[in-house]
Amino acid sequence: MTDGEERNTWDDWHLVPTSRPVVNPPSVKTKYVDIPGGNGSLDLTTVLTKQPLYGQRTGSWEFLVMNDYEPWDVIYRKIMDYIHGMRVQVFPEDEPGYYYEGRISVNNWKSDVHNSYITLDYTLDPYKKWALTSSDENWLWDPLDLEDGIILPVAFNVVLDSENDYQTFQFRYRETGRQQVIPTFIFDNVIGDVSLTFRNPELSIFSQFDPLEIVGNKFYSDEIIFSAADTSNVCTLRIKGKCNIKIDFRGGNL
Repeated sequence: MTDGEERNTWDDWHLVPTSRPVVNPPSVKTKYVDIPGGNGSLDLTTVLTKQPLYGQRTGSWEFLVMNDYEPWDVIYRKIMDYIHGMRVQVFPEDEPGYYYEGRISVNNWKSDVHNSYITLDYTLDPYKKWALTSSDENWLWDPLDLEDGIILPVAFNVVLDSENDYQTFQFRYRETGRQQVIPTFIFDNVIGDVSLTFRNPELSIFSQFDPLEIVGNKFYSDEIIFSAADTSNVCTLRIKGKCNIKIDFRGGNL
């Protein structure tokens, strides 16, 4: 989306993909060090990050431009004006629970005796977002997976009734997805001090904030990272104090 309005490749432009428009996987950022006089190489790919890092997803989609709807130059202009070089969100119809984000450009327009074709190049972020809404937004019924889906606002929007009241949250692969996530904490009706303790055994993180320094009504720290490279990993968050708290994050998968 570039102007606040969505476009559908068929409804708006009457484009038909010439093959299934899959998105290519991201490249893996690897680091190998050769060992002189020894076999193989030393793999340092995850030494600092504890999990792999990825490059952008790159590739292209070719579409058949259907005749008899609009003149080819009108369709071409509309597509160029809307998408060429723009950063957009891409919602594949084959993956209704996900969207990709990145930059799209028009690579080529060609014609033969009967049809015209257009090729769109994409450079997309490595992680696709697995929820159409974040944990702080109203959930949507239509894309909800009835087997594996979770209604995040219910799980991460709570009220603490007294200064000694506390809530413990656990974050696994199901809540955060495969992507590392740094959440934003949104507070309301805060009375007295609020404290926060966070543990992430996968990344060897243990952070304590007592009292928590809330700026405006939000708190954000790069010391709080939800991650799930190991699907058995559990991140634990404990918040104590009288307040209303929302935890806002948007997970992603490969």
